[in-house]
Amino acid sequence: MITIAYECLIGRNKYKGGVFLSLIKCDYCGHMISQYARQCPKCKTKRIEVVSMNNSNVNNESAEKVTNRSCKYGFTIGIISVFIYFLSPIIPLLAIAFSVIGLTQYNFHVNKNKWLGITGLILGILYLFNYLFQLTIQQ
Repeated sequence: MITIAYECLIGRNKYKGGVFLSLIKCDYCGHMISQYARQCPKCKTKRIEVVSMNNSNVNNESAEKVTNRSCKYGFTIGIISVFIYFLSPIIPLLAIAFSVIGLTQYNFHVNKNKWLGITGLILGILYLFNYLFQLTIQQ
C-alpha cells in the first residue's frame, strides 16, 4: 500500500476505476502515455505491445503501417506527368509538390512505401525538365 501511495505522489500512476494505470514513455516522441494505449496521442505512433486491461499477458499486435497519402498522390501525379507533361508544367509541379510534402511528413514508425514519394519526386523533376527542354527546342 505504501508503494502505491508513493507512486501516486510522484505521478507515475493514475487511479482510474479501481485500476492503477501506469504511465510509460512513447518510444518515438517521449510523451507520457498509458500502458494500455494502442497509440501515442501526440505523434500517433502505434505500439506493438499492449497490456490488456485485466493485466494478463502481453498481446503482440503488429502495428499496421499505412501509406502516406501525399506520397501516394505524388507518385500517381508523377505517373500521369509521364504521359501528359507536354500540355502544361503544372502536372510535374504538382507531382513535385505532393512528393515533397509527403516525404517531409513521412514517419517510418507509422508510414510505409516511402519509395512512392521518392519516385513521384524523380518523375516530376524529370518531366518538368523535359517540358522546359521541349520549350527551348520549339523556340
